[in-house]
This record gives sequence, structure tokens and C-alpha cells, in this order.
Amino acid sequence: MTNRNHFRVLISGRPASLFVILALFVLVSLAAGGCGFVPSSKADALERRVSELEKQVAELAAKNEALEQTIDRFTQTVTLYFIKNTPTEMYLSPVKRRVARTGDLFKETMEELVKGPDPASGLGPVLPADTRVLGVTVKDGTAYVDFSPEVRRLNVGSRGEALVLAAIADTLTEFPGVRQVQILVAGKVIESLGGHFAADRPLTRNETVIK
Repeated sequence: MTNRNHFRVLISGRPASLFVILALFVLVSLAAGGCGFVPSSKADALERRVSELEKQVAELAAKNEALEQTIDRFTQTVTLYFIKNTPTEMYLSPVKRRVARTGDLFKETMEELVKGPDPASGLGPVLPADTRVLGVTVKDGTAYVDFSPEVRRLNVGSRGEALVLAAIADTLTEFPGVRQVQILVAGKVIESLGGHFAADRPLTRNETVIK
């Protein structure tokens, strides 16, 4: 099992205990300062409890910072583009996602694109789910992304195919040094993915379809 899903859990929010401690700290502070006269013994106990809570908050903050540094060291945030389909238009919508630094960040990113968006996002996938990313290489500013033949099982019209091509190109050209993208299928250049647009030439970034 990879660390990827583990990282996603960790980054979904700060440890819940930190917020619990902060809430307790506020309640104790209000009890100590907003209730009028408090017996000295009780006040001393409250002060000790507040001091303990402050220490716990500081310890949790330090642990959380170390955790975030670890996450940043082993993962990287990338931008993926998925399809938004409304009653009046279709366009690409950017989504930020963390991927594991495995040494092949381009391939990892394309695999995330194949996995598709979060089902609750209201966005649609770009590529068939059974598509495999065979590899991604970058040479002289061109990224060559090699897909398995399943990538051609697109069930989209001309507008959908245009968005698929743009999603691939726009996702990879987010990386510095990538100016254009050549799509390959099983290592070979193909004329078209879905029959509507040429795919035998490198694709450049298309900002006009992004919202």
C-alpha cells in the first residue's frame, strides 16, 4: 500500500485534538474571568488547568507543523483539469491535488487525471477509467505522454473531445519547462483520439476553455 492515501487523510485538516484543546482553553478562561468572585483555591486550580492546556496547545502546534513539513517533503500539489458540464456549456475546471513524490511526478499526475475528480465535486472525468499511463517523458519542452489503447474509448462529442485534449495539455503545461504535449498510444503517434480533432501534433496550452 502506498503512502498516497495516507497523506490525503493527514492533509484533510489539522488534528482535531488541537481544536478541542483550544475550545477547552476558551471555556476555562471564561470560567476564570467572567463569573465574578471565585474562591482562591478554585482560581488556583483553574490557573493550573489553563497553564496545562496552553502547554498542550503548544505541543500540538509543534507536532502539526512537523507533520505538515513531512507531508510537503513527500508530496507535491499539482493542478488537474476536469470537465464541468452545465445545461448551457462545457468547460474545464482546475482542481488542486497532492500527489506522492515517487520520482516520476509527471506519470503520477497523469494517473491522477485518469482517476478523475471527487464524485462530490460535480465535475466529470476526462479519460476512461481503465486507461493506463505507460509513461511520460519530457524533451526540449515537449512532454510525451503515452497511454494504453483504452484511452481511445471516449464517449464524447466534438466539444468533449476538445476538452479532453485541452485537459491533458493544460495539466502537463502547469509544470515549468513543459510548453507542449504530444499524445501517444502504445508508444505511437495517432491521428485522433475520438475522430474530431487531430492528435498527431503537439498540443499547446488552451486557456480559453478554463473557468
